[in-house]
Amino acid sequence: MSGRTPAKVALGYVVAQVLGALVAVGMLWAVLMTLIDASTTAQALGAVANGYGENSTSQAGWSTVLLVEFVATTLFVLVVLGSTAPRANAVLAPVAIGASFAFLLTILAPFDGGSLNPARSTGTAVIGGVESLSQLWLFWVAPLLGGLVAGLIYRVVDLGRSPRRATVPPTEDATASTDTSIAPGA
Repeated sequence: MSGRTPAKVALGYVVAQVLGALVAVGMLWAVLMTLIDASTTAQALGAVANGYGENSTSQAGWSTVLLVEFVATTLFVLVVLGSTAPRANAVLAPVAIGASFAFLLTILAPFDGGSLNPARSTGTAVIGGVESLSQLWLFWVAPLLGGLVAGLIYRVVDLGRSPRRATVPPTEDATASTDTSIAPGA
């Protein structure tokens, strides 16, 4: 929505993210299975799945979780887009993105386990079981809507414009003159 990624590339990016999340949770499963039994492994990984209602630490309802995920994702995507815009200081981008991500996850965790990323939620929902999978829709809808709104805001505010050019007029260098003609009457 911000105009920075072609739709064809974005689709491939989403598929890669989901596959990456599934591979990551599979690897965690394999590692934990060497340390603890299958039941405890499933319980440990299922505990990090996102959820609402009875699947939420705070017992927050779906509408509350939808709202907080939507607002948090909108803010996070705005930080990402703004800090990586052509006018932004590229050196500070990772600091801004990391700090905002940590802050927002701290706020979200009590509500739903903290998502901000549908791929991450998909990976943990697969391990979380039927209840987590049945609630996965919310963790796709809220971040996608948040990203949509952030992208539109980015375009409206025009954060993507090129950096401003210097407004200082160029100075003339008298020695660089190539005019060798002699003035009349000289």
